[in-house]
Amino acid sequence: MNEPYSHIICIHPEDKTTSFLSIIGAQLEKYYHTIPADQDSHNKLIDSIAAYHGNALIVFLGHGSHNCLFGSCDSPTGGKAVFLNLDFTRKLFIGHDVLLVSCNSADFLNKQNSFRNAIGFGNIISSEDEASHEAEYITGVYRDLDADAITIFNDCFSSSVAEAIKLLASGAISFKELYTYLIYFLNKKINKVLLDKGLEKRLAISELLFETRSEMKFF
Repeated sequence: MNEPYSHIICIHPEDKTTSFLSIIGAQLEKYYHTIPADQDSHNKLIDSIAAYHGNALIVFLGHGSHNCLFGSCDSPTGGKAVFLNLDFTRKLFIGHDVLLVSCNSADFLNKQNSFRNAIGFGNIISSEDEASHEAEYITGVYRDLDADAITIFNDCFSSSVAEAIKLLASGAISFKELYTYLIYFLNKKINKVLLDKGLEKRLAISELLFETRSEMKFF
């Protein structure tokens, strides 16, 4: 068994577009916190983390960018308020293990070094809107994906992370080993998708899983 954490928290801002990530939070049971779209809830959670002593495990599930992590939807149009910015997390993450399951979190983590260990991801395409945005503003190439294919990707990705987190939470593996197990479970999903000859978009789905795995970074 590995040394237990002084505290564990899994933060998931309420947002229907990231509901597929709830399977990850379920593995952490009593440590799983969904936060509603009000600033008071966000502030209370930040204050509780700031009071942590020792080595804690902090998991974030939601939307992110190169410079911040977003909170819950705060408008009917789906607008999001900044939950944590770089200056704040440089203080909040000091000495802790951090897993950020959010877009561009690898770049976000690369801009700080106060955490003990951390894992982040690249641009996770989890909706048709995000796929279109990527094609129109980043790559200029449209992926061969539809809503059903993206749902399959989301299920494969979230279940892979959930399986790895389950091992970490049980003490079977360390945080440093978590990265290896994330790769292992994602590889299993890639192989399963590729071998499913009846899956019309299997090549596009497996390619997206491969890219997501390749862009994941351990710090």
